[in-house]
Amino acid sequence: MRISGFGRCALSICAAVAMLAGCGGSQPPIGVPGPMSQAPAAHTDRQSPGLVPSANGEAHKPAAFLYLAQCCRQIFSNHGNITLYDLGLTGVARTITKGVSNPFFISVDRAGRIYYTSWLDYLGGVTEYDAGSESPSRRIKLDGARTVATDSSNNLYVALCPTCFEYHSGNSSINVYESGTTTLLRTITKGVDIPLSLAFDTTGNLYVADGAYPHPAVTVYAPGSSKPLRKLTKGLTGPSEIAFDPSNNLFVMNVPANGTQSIIEYEAESDKVLRKITSGVSSPQAIAVDGSGTLYVSNTPYPSQGWVSVYAPGASTPSYRITSDMHDPQLLTVDDEGNLYVGNDYYAVALDRYETSSGDSGSLCVYAPKAKTALRCVPNEQYSYPYSLAVKPR
Repeated sequence: MRISGFGRCALSICAAVAMLAGCGGSQPPIGVPGPMSQAPAAHTDRQSPGLVPSANGEAHKPAAFLYLAQCCRQIFSNHGNITLYDLGLTGVARTITKGVSNPFFISVDRAGRIYYTSWLDYLGGVTEYDAGSESPSRRIKLDGARTVATDSSNNLYVALCPTCFEYHSGNSSINVYESGTTTLLRTITKGVDIPLSLAFDTTGNLYVADGAYPHPAVTVYAPGSSKPLRKLTKGLTGPSEIAFDPSNNLFVMNVPANGTQSIIEYEAESDKVLRKITSGVSSPQAIAVDGSGTLYVSNTPYPSQGWVSVYAPGASTPSYRITSDMHDPQLLTVDDEGNLYVGNDYYAVALDRYETSSGDSGSLCVYAPKAKTALRCVPNEQYSYPYSLAVKPR
């Protein structure tokens, strides 16, 4: 299940959105981390990520990959890249650099199209790559594009939050574009203030985590509608990231500037709170839910190297913690097989304060279902940190 998440927190955005506490990138560095597994060798017999015609002429679904957006220290000339790993991190399918500049958030639709936004936002808007393309297929020029999501028809939803970026101003909105085009279908403004995360349930309802002060909420829109269907506010003081379980129960990562950090679960298509999780939650950075309903929460309280708390369906205390190969875990996602992927940042504040950097560029690790130790880890290339993870939606 792919979640539209807060991801690694750019320092400028942490400052602009006071509601969001626990930004790993703004914490002091830890000591030099221990050794990791070696990176897998690239495939020589790669499978094309595009649609592959079968013998009868029909097209198969795009190959499944893990998509990683990596970004960079400003004092270096590299602008980041998008790396496609085979699931399980068994090999690199390809690396995209053309058109990539300071990627902040990455997503992929069911057709295998890649979308990314830039945390500097100087390119403006969303850059798209059709399945199999290593060059941008189109760009949608927008001011303040922060995060994106796609619905079951592959229509693109772009959350615009100009005030989330330094030196930007303007009204927030969610723009909806026809699949694979730059055609604007509609603009959602009602109920949109500080949109931080987008997600869809299986019935097509759009959920928007809105960090508006002093009235934070998760706003729900019916399919095709630009008017709020309802707002979820119970227990919310700083909603940032959202995710669904297979029953459409909604999980909200709640990180107020002051007060208790928590994960709040709402009953499907309801404002009823099923549980509020505080045990095992400390400076949470990301959440993910697998196909069995197991909840994962990454935690990064300094000077700890961090951990991922794992919760069984319905439980409010962790079944266990994953600590192996954890070094400031900022990113989480799971694939259809239930494998958990963790992007470690190593408290890499080098992005804006390189004089205090730990000197490490982070890593990407995969854990088999119910495993406490990593199946394998891949080190990031030097001076590029993990910013966002994605897998193709079910």
